[in-house]
Amino acid sequence: MKIWIDEQEALERYTSNQAVIFDCRGRMDNDSQSLEQYKLQHIHGSIFSYPMLTGDNSISSGRHPLPDLNEFYSFVTMHAQDKTIITIDNKDSFFGTRFLYLCHLVGLNCYIIDGGYENLIAFTQYFTSENTFSSVNNIKMTDQIYEVDKNIDFNESIFIDIESVLNNDELRILIDARAAERYKGLFEPIDAIAGHIPGAINIPYDHLFTDGYIKDEAALAELFQATADKSVTVYCGSGLSATPLYAALKSMDRDVALYAGSFSEWISFYPDKIEIGD
Repeated sequence: MKIWIDEQEALERYTSNQAVIFDCRGRMDNDSQSLEQYKLQHIHGSIFSYPMLTGDNSISSGRHPLPDLNEFYSFVTMHAQDKTIITIDNKDSFFGTRFLYLCHLVGLNCYIIDGGYENLIAFTQYFTSENTFSSVNNIKMTDQIYEVDKNIDFNESIFIDIESVLNNDELRILIDARAAERYKGLFEPIDAIAGHIPGAINIPYDHLFTDGYIKDEAALAELFQATADKSVTVYCGSGLSATPLYAALKSMDRDVALYAGSFSEWISFYPDKIEIGD
């Protein structure tokens, strides 16, 4: 499956009015600062999307639950209007891949501009500081618009819940996308318990990129060599930084799903089921 596109392809679709760009750059857990970053500079006509990446959907918990999927679907389709959906993010980040994952979850295709915002060259002529939105709340649509389509195509094959992780079989490998120190339990700056889910291997998400660009197919195949011929579940601390692994494996046409609640949900239910070290 094609996931990343280069800047030139994105530009051609954008300038020919065949695509809509969703700007997913953000400051973690801070909608207001994320909006200020967008206002400071963004691609003309791009849609500020960071606040749509998380919510309070009861199908997952942890620090960053999924958003209401009907709201997300309505938000994207209202702005896309049947055009190609493209997302832009900061380089080496995971908000764009979270957006892509959510699109896949509700049956929408999406592409990510490879290299991230910092590496854009041709798009700079379309940079603007025009204040499209005066506040975060102004990007929220009315309830009436949200009611347009409540029959989204939920893709269950890429969603894994906590009980499925607990009962994981040997045919499905579990990958922890956090830094090695957090995986090993040597350092935990956020969650109350250190370590990882039993049986998981560690592939930090930032190993996928070189200066913001996704590594080539051969390098990715080597990185995921331990997962060959197996289905994969990816997780992280809260379901954000695991999404680059999801996207990379999807680009390799692998069977992959996200454990959305991730480690922060896991330790809330199974604090005694933790491994330390390799």
